[in-house]
Amino acid sequence: MHNTSRRLGSISECRSKNPLTPSRFVVGLLCLLLLWAVPADAQQRCGGHTVHWMGGVPRASFDADRGKHHGPPTVPEPDSMTARDRELWDAIVYNAYDYPMPEPSREKGMASLPLEDRHTLVIAKATVPTIQICIQSSDESYTGELLAAYTDSSWWERQIKRWTNFSWRSDIQIAACTDEPMAGWIHVREGDDGEVSDEALAHANTWRHFDPHGIAGRWSHSEIVWHPDHVRDSTEDYFESTLAHELGHVLGLGHAPPGSGFVMVSGESTSWPDKERWLSQWANAIGPGVQYPGFRRPTAPEPPGPGSLSDGVEDL
Repeated sequence: MHNTSRRLGSISECRSKNPLTPSRFVVGLLCLLLLWAVPADAQQRCGGHTVHWMGGVPRASFDADRGKHHGPPTVPEPDSMTARDRELWDAIVYNAYDYPMPEPSREKGMASLPLEDRHTLVIAKATVPTIQICIQSSDESYTGELLAAYTDSSWWERQIKRWTNFSWRSDIQIAACTDEPMAGWIHVREGDDGEVSDEALAHANTWRHFDPHGIAGRWSHSEIVWHPDHVRDSTEDYFESTLAHELGHVLGLGHAPPGSGFVMVSGESTSWPDKERWLSQWANAIGPGVQYPGFRRPTAPEPPGPGSLSDGVEDL
């Protein structure tokens, strides 16, 4: 997301270096109108989701959960799943839109693995209801003033239910929220200068315990950080959908492809489609650490062997 004043400044600099002619005036006027016509909702909302990997978790604790969560899919794919649904599922559950191919430069996480080796990163069912949330107070920042509308637990109850189908029943604390969150917490605050990309409205950070088996990582804590300037240009609806988008990242979801109308698209102002809720809740139903594709997908029938077409057919 860019500030319009920054763009106008570049136009003024350009115009001062070149003589103003009628044709340049017309072109400049058209450019100026186009700049003013760009709505905030068309600009990029998300600066990405950074996962910070932590060590120090005993291997035995992962071994104990291995039979419950980690491993190949055991749940059959819903009969209603279409090819387009699979594309959207791969994107938001296995990060296939942002990282269709593994990136060798990444040492850990989804981006370092081929699609078939990735695992779900949703938060465990027992943990979701206990997540605690710190919202920056209105006297700390301008973002805190906007967040005052979200200090009522009912909004978080609805959103967490929408993403996970689990009932959240923990606490909200209103404070500065500037320290790194403790385990089990989500902090929502305004960022310092340079902390969020100038192209974005917000950014999510998540800390996970690195799985010694190299499969997934248990969620520890997260924060949702807002750009200190761009929040001033955001509409109320776009701010809310961005908050829901970043919460989706915190809860283990990746970006959806443009045109899907999903909240998990970066840069689109959307409603919450039933399809997105359905796919997200399915991901939470199968649980964390389940290997791609998450469901047991139906296999194509074997081609008939030699002579099988005439088996059981009577001569006429």
